[in-house]
Amino acid sequence: MLLNKNMNYGTFGKAYASSESYVASDTRPSLLFDIKDRQNFDDLLNRFPIVVVEAWAKWCNPCKLIMPKYNDLAYDFERAFINNKIIFLKDHIEDEESIHRSEVSVVPTFFIYIHHQRFIVPSFSELRETILTALQQIRSKSN
Repeated sequence: MLLNKNMNYGTFGKAYASSESYVASDTRPSLLFDIKDRQNFDDLLNRFPIVVVEAWAKWCNPCKLIMPKYNDLAYDFERAFINNKIIFLKDHIEDEESIHRSEVSVVPTFFIYIHHQRFIVPSFSELRETILTALQQIRSKSN
C-alpha cells in the first residue's frame, strides 16, 4: 500500500465517513472523498486534471453494492492520486450542497471531468477504460 495512514487527506474533501461506509470490511483507508460544497469541488477540479464522481443516495442499493468496487478502483489508480493526477469523489444527491443533484435521474451515475470538461460514464463497467483513456490523454499533453 502506498498511502500513509497518518497522512491528512482532509485537504481534498471530507473522507467518506467509516460509520456510513459500505467499505467497512476493507481494512484500507477509503480513497473516496465527499464533495463538501461548490468551492471544495471547484478547488478539486483546479488541483486534479481528472476528477471522477459518483452521484449516489443512501437509499440506493446498487450504490451500496458498487461502493467497495469504486474504492477498489480508486486503489487501482492510487499512484496517480498520490501524483495529483486523479481523485475519486462521492456526491450525495440528497445533500443540499450536492453539485450533481439536478443532473441525475438514476443513481448511481458516474461523471468524469478531464481538465474541467465533464463526461457522463454510462456504467461502472466502463469507468476503468474511460479513466485509462483520460490518463493517457493528460500524459500525451504533458509530453
